[in-house]
Amino acid sequence: MYCEKCGTKNIKNALYCEKCGKKLPKNSKNPKLNLSKNKLITSIVVIIIIICLLILSILLNNPIKKVEDNFDSFYTKYTAKSDLSKLTEIGKVIKNNQDDSKILNNIKDTSYKIINRWVKNFNTNYKDADALEKAYSKITGILYDIYNYYDGLEYILDEKTYTNYKESLNDLYYSKNAYLEALKQKEDYYKYYYYQKVIEEDSYYNKAETFIAKFVEKEINTLKEEANKIVNIVNTKNDQEILDAYFTKLDYLDEHAYQHNIDISNTKEYQKLYQDTLKNIVEYTKRIVKTNNDNYTNKIKFIEKSLAKIKDEKNTYYKELTTLKKEYENLEPDSLLNKYLISETYGSSYSKNSKTINNTDYDGYISFNLSKEEALVYRIDKEYKTFKTQILSEELSEIDGYIIIFGDNKELYKSEPLNKLNNNKIEIDVTNIKELKIAYIGAKNASDINIYLVEPYLYR
Repeated sequence: MYCEKCGTKNIKNALYCEKCGKKLPKNSKNPKLNLSKNKLITSIVVIIIIICLLILSILLNNPIKKVEDNFDSFYTKYTAKSDLSKLTEIGKVIKNNQDDSKILNNIKDTSYKIINRWVKNFNTNYKDADALEKAYSKITGILYDIYNYYDGLEYILDEKTYTNYKESLNDLYYSKNAYLEALKQKEDYYKYYYYQKVIEEDSYYNKAETFIAKFVEKEINTLKEEANKIVNIVNTKNDQEILDAYFTKLDYLDEHAYQHNIDISNTKEYQKLYQDTLKNIVEYTKRIVKTNNDNYTNKIKFIEKSLAKIKDEKNTYYKELTTLKKEYENLEPDSLLNKYLISETYGSSYSKNSKTINNTDYDGYISFNLSKEEALVYRIDKEYKTFKTQILSEELSEIDGYIIIFGDNKELYKSEPLNKLNNNKIEIDVTNIKELKIAYIGAKNASDINIYLVEPYLYR
């Protein structure tokens, strides 16, 4: 234990110095050692201070740091009447380093990052329209002052970037205004009207979309309920009544594709409801056409009525009915009388009008007044497979002669003598026949007797 006054070493746990009598503190150490320690600590502190001063000096003279600090100060303290001294300081930094492309590029990167951060910070939530207006005025004012002060300098804010920022901020401003306006509305329709103006980039977008989805779902469900009431199918209804009900339902859906000026026709729910209705129209159209006893012409007209309701030629169900229509068109005969007449001889004639023979009405006919040889030649252009007709006359037993049919000058059919005719029906193959000739050959009979080939039809 050492005396702090004279430095004399004393025995352990001594209370007073044996040389000078100074009271000794407990665990007293060598004062020379303490002094050395104090000097070391002082030296370390001085070194740290010097290093800090050096770092501070470097930072204060760092051009990038100067740009950051001046921009932050300009933004934080900005008002509409702010002075531009901070921008002046940034200008000095650029001027002082105008020959150092590396520093200039670093300044450019820093400036664009800072300004971009300001613009992004605008896209946040606001308590009311006043707060939004204040924030919008500030950011647009800052950008305007910076752009004009530096005259579109590329190292700070060029014209293209400035224009893009203005457009982006403008879109966000009106989007956020719409959202805040929606919050004021009491009616859901008016809320929807404003919410649909909120753009995808807006921080409010997800909230707006959530409301829109629920609102549209509600409108769809209401439409669905009303549309389904139209087709309340019961066992007592026949197929035609059910089909008519689906026609009415389709008309209702078309008329209500816009609900409160909302286009719901593109929603999945509406599309499913619409397509299901078309499916039922096709189903009942097919069922009715298949079971009724109408001729092919009437069946085709019936299908065309359903096609007129569906309208959309690209729709799958429209194409399905179009295919069915073509199938019946192929089954429906064409009258030979509608084909091009190449030639006819004296005494032969034809008519598309109906003719009553033996108390039966027939739709069109070819007739011969029984000269020695009469004929008509039609062009059918290889479009058909079968030709059908019937030979009739009010006095068939008195007619001496034959009916002969030629295809491209080749005999396809020759009847029995007409006065001994047992089978008056003709059905012949006309596949790949271009010209069809119908002829009567026989002795000349009385001019007041005619023979008829009624309903001369061609089948594909």
